Amino acid sequence: MIPLSSIVIDHKNDLASNEAFLIALELSIPSLESPIYLIRNNENITWRGITWQAFPFSIDEISETSTNEVPSIAITLANASRVMELYVTQYDAWLKENPHQPIVATIHIISTADLANTDSIRSMSFEISSFNSTAQAMVFNLTQKNLYVKRWPPNAITRKCHFKFGSVECGVNSAGKTCNKTLSDCRRHANSIRFGGYPSVGGKLEKVFS
Repeated sequence: MIPLSSIVIDHKNDLASNEAFLIALELSIPSLESPIYLIRNNENITWRGITWQAFPFSIDEISETSTNEVPSIAITLANASRVMELYVTQYDAWLKENPHQPIVATIHIISTADLANTDSIRSMSFEISSFNSTAQAMVFNLTQKNLYVKRWPPNAITRKCHFKFGSVECGVNSAGKTCNKTLSDCRRHANSIRFGGYPSVGGKLEKVFS
């Protein structure tokens, strides 16, 4: 844990402070180009050079067990505008065309007395394991990473490329183009050197070298 700064210590010990300890929520959704930055507050906050949007949400206590189960937590976000539901719907559609990547939620505890400090008082990262919504709320059920159930290697060994078409790993300018993720199609784009699949796996062997 990062030691508290002297400013935060003074804030913590001040019995009549005008400053506050706030919870910031960073949602990294793979289908979006950049994370969503939310702050549980009545006004926006600028921290780490980023504007964190004031947004109503609540966080349950982290569950603890006497077994080796991974701790879990639930975050409830207001859903009256349906914006969170829209993000989840887009993510679900994105998963149908891309390798699985979880939504990651990072919770930061910060002090308004020391917003110039880019280190949070405490940060915890979780993966979203499930979610459900109503007209009033979107509930994310989070769990910390369980290394015992992580797949290795992280990408499945398949004949088709596992890179997203047009991504940095792919390297092709995808504007106005299509790709069926085969080695032949990768050659059509003169990009076979960056092919992200294993053409010799299963079925009819596709010639690897041009």
